[in-house]
Amino acid sequence: MKRSRIILLVVLVLAAVGAWVAWRMYERPVQQAADAQADITIDAAALLQAFQGDEVAAGKQYNDKVLQVAGRVREVSVAAGSPTTVYLETGDAMAGISCEFPAGVDVSAMTGADVKVKGFCAGYNLDVELKRCAIVE
Repeated sequence: MKRSRIILLVVLVLAAVGAWVAWRMYERPVQQAADAQADITIDAAALLQAFQGDEVAAGKQYNDKVLQVAGRVREVSVAAGSPTTVYLETGDAMAGISCEFPAGVDVSAMTGADVKVKGFCAGYNLDVELKRCAIVE
């Protein structure tokens, strides 16, 4: 009887520790690109060309990395309560670099400007997608 109580106590302690670790991981803040060092610096047209040439190889090289991308702003899309999206020109009318900024970031005056954007590469879906972006000064 005493042995079963000890086993039950150990199981309960392990469950409590596991629940605490899971909660801490769930509540961990998401890293923003403004706080991260760029892993790779590249031009917008070269980044798109890499994904269009060999999507698998480019994905292995760029996905989940912090990229600093230089280019000219083609379009800014602002929707109330949604993240702001900035599209960088690549020379391809059908594709570009999609840079998603947190809601509330004012980038509306950037259309036509040459900028450097830092963000986490999230892959290629007709546009190369950068998430949690920040403007590099």
